Amino acid sequence: MGATTNTRERIIEVAAALIDEQGESAVRIRELADTVGITQPSLYHHFANREAVLEAAHLHRFTTKQSFYVDAFLRDTAACMSANDFQKVVSEFFDFAHSDASRPIREARITVMAGALRRPSLMKAVDESLQGMSSKMGEAFVIAQNNKWIREDLNISAFIYWLLGELTVLVFAESTGHADLRPAISQLLRTSVFVNLGFSLDSDIAK
Repeated sequence: MGATTNTRERIIEVAAALIDEQGESAVRIRELADTVGITQPSLYHHFANREAVLEAAHLHRFTTKQSFYVDAFLRDTAACMSANDFQKVVSEFFDFAHSDASRPIREARITVMAGALRRPSLMKAVDESLQGMSSKMGEAFVIAQNNKWIREDLNISAFIYWLLGELTVLVFAESTGHADLRPAISQLLRTSVFVNLGFSLDSDIAK
């Protein structure tokens, strides 16, 4: 059972890497099977067809890359003892999400979402992943809300979905040759985040 799971995961990981590097067209079943070290019939034991491989690979790209954001945020908020601590974590989370290092994560998110629009089953899986991430992040914001570190009237679920989706505008600017606008766009988004959470815009953290 363990070997089966590992082989399936390996297929998904290799396919996801190919999509990241060259796009969907690079995922060819014969080459994919050779890279994983299995036969084509063995690959079809795990996936019904190429489309099933693509959907699993896209979901892997989405969930794995988003975990960089969510896991770091949850780890850091768990150590917060004050409103200032929480504000600092949110600010650092924001800086990381908007950094050059995070550009591949931003791009993977938007390409997966674009593909999911044409694939109902992938959209369902992405939605389930988003709900899981939203629920995890929501716990941290509920604690902050209960401690009166953020606005008490904030709709946390709506805010988190917006927060996870607002990076799309950065990808739009970067992919259309307007990466120079990113600092200004980031500042606009940072202001929106801080206002919605009820943070002080005069804080050094909110620079």
